[in-house]
Amino acid sequence: FQGRAALVAPANLELAAVHLERSVSLNPQPENTSVCPLYQSYRQLNLDASAKELLDRFNGKVCD
Repeated sequence: FQGRAALVAPANLELAAVHLERSVSLNPQPENTSVCPLYQSYRQLNLDASAKELLDRFNGKVCD
């Protein structure tokens, strides 16, 4: 999913977030490499509550 999201134009960040969300839902592990890009996408989309909920779901995983 991360590779697919990388192919999405930056202008369509919402679509990239959808692909990353699918990855996280299918593999809900802190080690999933889509967690931090999804967090960053939420922040760029001003979805701060979603970003916080995502990290809380993974016991405060740090994504900077």
